[in-house]
Amino acid sequence: MIKSLSNIAGEEEEQKEIKNVDLSTSVVDEISIYNIHTKFQHNIILFWISVTVILSPFADTIFLPAIHTIALDLKTNDELVTLTVSVSLISNGISCLIWGVISDRYGRNITMRIGLALFIIFSIICGCAPNITVLIIFRVLQGATVSVTVIVGQGVIADIYPPGERGWATGIFFVPVLVGAVGGPAIGGPLTYFFGWRSTFILLAIISIFILVAHVLIIPETHQYKVLVKYSEKTIIESRDISEPRLVKPWLPLIYLTDLTILLYIVSATVPFAFMMTDQTLLTTLLAQKPYSFNEIQTGVSLLPLGLAAIIGCFLGGALSDKANHYYTNNIPEGRLVPGLIGLILVPFGLAMYGWSFYFRLNAILPILSATIVAFGQSIYRPGVSSYLTVTKQQHAATIVSVNTFLNHSIAGISILVAVLIYPTINIGMFFTILSGINIAAIIPACALTVTRIRSYNKNYQPI
Repeated sequence: MIKSLSNIAGEEEEQKEIKNVDLSTSVVDEISIYNIHTKFQHNIILFWISVTVILSPFADTIFLPAIHTIALDLKTNDELVTLTVSVSLISNGISCLIWGVISDRYGRNITMRIGLALFIIFSIICGCAPNITVLIIFRVLQGATVSVTVIVGQGVIADIYPPGERGWATGIFFVPVLVGAVGGPAIGGPLTYFFGWRSTFILLAIISIFILVAHVLIIPETHQYKVLVKYSEKTIIESRDISEPRLVKPWLPLIYLTDLTILLYIVSATVPFAFMMTDQTLLTTLLAQKPYSFNEIQTGVSLLPLGLAAIIGCFLGGALSDKANHYYTNNIPEGRLVPGLIGLILVPFGLAMYGWSFYFRLNAILPILSATIVAFGQSIYRPGVSSYLTVTKQQHAATIVSVNTFLNHSIAGISILVAVLIYPTINIGMFFTILSGINIAAIIPACALTVTRIRSYNKNYQPI
């Protein structure tokens, strides 16, 4: 009896001790890496990286309406000036591999700040270029540095947004990317008309300075490992999945292209993007020729519908990507790509219509409408494929994005170069019909892989 009473007394003491333990620390401090920053902070960060990334398309398109003017001023030809677009895109793509591994190793902020500072310097030199040689050289360097905005921006999204919200955030991020591609000429046309072509590069430098200052003052470091170290007093739910990053050789990320589940989706995103950039670049040149004879202002304004289509496509594509991901209960990463793949059907149709509209010299509304269709179809797909890549390679988000951007911009630069060289000598309708066929060939394997993955999951799924 005495023994049992002592046991009861001991149990009561243990219960008192348990009640006196402060459980608040373990409960409160256990937090997801995606909730370290508040929702308001997420929105501020997303807003600023989206503003920053507009520099990338602006750098390539803001002076497009001035191509002929630059050729006259620098005593060269239109083809060499157009070459500055393609070499910038190619250097943009190659440098992405470098920015990706640096960002994953040393953090987002330091990488972004270095890239922006160099971009400001090179933009000013481009604006002061005395001849076409200097312009080409520093356009290469300008493209190599501005690519940091795309790579780090998508890395930040992967840092702060969980997979279920990443499609929406990526859609928001890509709105400025696509709008800048067409908004650049809309601003550059009047700017060139009233102040000369050099003013376009000076404007880029001014905007970049403002953005760089804002980054230094506002944007926190989001790299997941650095956040894990900074908040070491907290219990991060995903801590076991986050490892200390290592600096890898810039070309090593290309090994991802040996994985067909990644390669097919990158190719299906690259080809439509490259051909969209090609039709937009040629649009400014073709509309300046007879029978259209558009001036710089008219050319810039004619590209505004493409920007509106890109905005709608990005918002729609991002939202549908997240809905598709939810529909497939997060178990089939490829499921989020279904809406975008359907949207890509519009691209080959728009390309063929674009080429034949110019061949038969139809009303300018038709080629502009065709380019708008291409921009819309392509923009629906980009948020889904970008979020898919970062979900499958979370700890190397910036690196995998750099591989995607490398192919996107490199192939776009080559496509523009080829188009500029051969379109005057061939049937432009047939040329863009061939591009349409290539686009279809790039889409089909990605569609087949997605259908196969979904069917495989449904076949093996056993409800509890």
